[in-house]
Amino acid sequence: MPRESLPDGMKRCGKCHQILPLSEFWFRKKDGYYQSWCKNCSKNKSKESYKKNHKPQKRITAKEKNALFILGGYKIYILNYVSSKEFKYNIISTKGKFFKTNLSNQFIDKIREIIYE
Repeated sequence: MPRESLPDGMKRCGKCHQILPLSEFWFRKKDGYYQSWCKNCSKNKSKESYKKNHKPQKRITAKEKNALFILGGYKIYILNYVSSKEFKYNIISTKGKFFKTNLSNQFIDKIREIIYE
């Protein structure tokens, strides 16, 4: 099959088959040539592959970042910046039970309860 004659500085995309200027193709310095797909087709393929293959990781919430420690199946949190709807001291059990307070002495008493259960 004879090679297609294109004007200087132009190339045909192997994916969309448009004739585009070389600036629309990524240049591979390592190999010394332009890639066969244009930048737009390459980006679209990357996006498709990402959507198809990406498995979202579990995100750590701000509260989890502030977790002090895990104690006997309980997550213990002290929040540095408390909004009007939150409590400063939080204890959450693996069974889904919550203990929340803004009073440090109640929080310490609950910690002692957990430790000496």
